[in-house]
Amino acid sequence: MTKILVTGATGFLGKKLCKFLIKEGFNVIGTYRLYHPQDEEFNLMQWIQIKDLQPKEVWTEALNNCDVIIHAAGRVHQMELNETSNNLFIKDNIQGTEALISEILQGKNNIKQFIFISSLLVYGKFQRMPLNRNDECLPDTEYGKSKLEAEKMIQKSFHNTSINWTILRPSVMYNDSDGENTGNIASIINYLKKGTPLPVKNLKNKRSFLSINRMIDFISHSILNENVKNKILNIADPEPISTEKLVLYFGNLINKKPRLVWIPFFMQYILAIMGDIIQMFGIRVPWNTNVLTKISSDFWIESDSIPKE
Repeated sequence: MTKILVTGATGFLGKKLCKFLIKEGFNVIGTYRLYHPQDEEFNLMQWIQIKDLQPKEVWTEALNNCDVIIHAAGRVHQMELNETSNNLFIKDNIQGTEALISEILQGKNNIKQFIFISSLLVYGKFQRMPLNRNDECLPDTEYGKSKLEAEKMIQKSFHNTSINWTILRPSVMYNDSDGENTGNIASIINYLKKGTPLPVKNLKNKRSFLSINRMIDFISHSILNENVKNKILNIADPEPISTEKLVLYFGNLINKKPRLVWIPFFMQYILAIMGDIIQMFGIRVPWNTNVLTKISSDFWIESDSIPKE
């Protein structure tokens, strides 16, 4: 039976991925920082607590007799952008990955494949669209930079070894169960529930999103698949959609009619600049240039197909 280690197994992706792998008959090990689910369906997997992703010795037990590693643990991009968060991106996404790789290469194990969950933010936001995996990576956030650095480390470390690597770059993921979403998707659902007016009416931008079920399907078809050996793959739903359509989709999901409003872009931009100024005084506001960019700009990719086995 194939033994799979899922790091970050209590996260948005990790928890649902573990459930799927268990049902598929894999021997699953999951790592967690502070606590793990106590549901009966998780009793068939092994849990190992790893409070910090380094030094390399913390990975010794988890790697024992593993065949495949799916590395989903790390610091997510929704964190506050300050010096502390930037240091944590380096500590968890770069140094944590380095510690894991170091133990893999120095330990006695039979690992065949290393699957790394990266991000489309390695490309940066301001490039021609649609993006594809041959485009140059120009990350403009500390999160994106840390993911790209980890990608490079993986390719270099496993070069000329018996371990194959696969790097997956997913779009923003969502779940059709509204209570299970995180980050920007959770914020949109929260605004919908409150009846907050959203300035996305008639917005015709294009953005890529990714159903978590499609992501899990992609991962499952990548396990020990020669067709994804030493490859980087971009993942998204088949078609990009506008922010307006995304809001309408989740409004329908939770049976809440969205309050969509049209505001001229120049007014939105002025309000966003005002939000930036207010934030300079340490006051959090729901509207700034970063939010405006996420809502109104294009950011979509040519998705790779689910691998054939």
